[in-house]
Amino acid sequence: MNIKRRTLLLLIISILIPILLTGCFPKKRRNVRTSQTDLDIKSQYKNSPEVHYQLGSVAGHNGKFELAEKELKKAIDLDPKYVDAYNNLGLVYSHQEKWDKAKICFEKTIDIDTKYAEGYYNLVILKIKTNHQTEGLELLNKAIEIDPKHTRALFDVARIYEAQGKIGQAISSYLKLTELTPKNAYLYYRLGWAYFQRGLIDASYEAFKKSIELSPDQYEPYYKLAVVLQNAGRVSESIEMYKKSLELYDKNFEAYMNLGDIYFYEKSDLREALFNYRKALELNPDSKVASQMLEEVLRKMNGQG
Repeated sequence: MNIKRRTLLLLIISILIPILLTGCFPKKRRNVRTSQTDLDIKSQYKNSPEVHYQLGSVAGHNGKFELAEKELKKAIDLDPKYVDAYNNLGLVYSHQEKWDKAKICFEKTIDIDTKYAEGYYNLVILKIKTNHQTEGLELLNKAIEIDPKHTRALFDVARIYEAQGKIGQAISSYLKLTELTPKNAYLYYRLGWAYFQRGLIDASYEAFKKSIELSPDQYEPYYKLAVVLQNAGRVSESIEMYKKSLELYDKNFEAYMNLGDIYFYEKSDLREALFNYRKALELNPDSKVASQMLEEVLRKMNGQG
């Protein structure tokens, strides 16, 4: 398609999209004539699979699933090998939890193009959502084999390995992703926790620091880094990170409990321990552990411990 034709097509789509999504048409204006050229353009593009694909995709993105299904089916009728239309139709069915129909669409994409990584990936997500995780992992690896830079597939593989306790394989997948998306703070956050689960404290520390460097306004990396430092016996640094995490999000029950433990067991600072256990109990009044620790601190303060 040449540039002029594509520009014209996109212009038509941009005009039709608000009409289709709102269900409204512009009001008629008096003394406005429709030229023969305008009619020719409509006729020229009404049988374009690309137009129906774009309209269906935008409708689906905006939650207009019935309209999306209608338009994507038109695209497929006009071009039975339109692999992207089958893929997006599968996504429409997935959003509606019509799993069988979605599965047929995703499988069709692979039938049309055995190298269509997105089809494998979406079939994976469907498998996972319908509790077929093992099959999903196999398909994810197939998607990565076809497209080694498929970041979503690599990330999902890492998360599945992590959930299965295969931490070494999860770390390998996360490391591949750092090469592809070196500015992804959440990726380094996940990598840091995987390292920690493997007992690699120094590597975990560096990964969390990198996550914080890339996204300093997120509380989770500070909190997890505090956990790492606490386990490494670096108590003062741990306190600093817990406090920083609570500055960003002061509803973290575990952070207050961990601070309470540090002040009670490591620092013998009963006032700070009391403050943090009380904050934890405010957030979770049903916590027996917080209640017991608060009572223990009060006994110590009253000279009964």
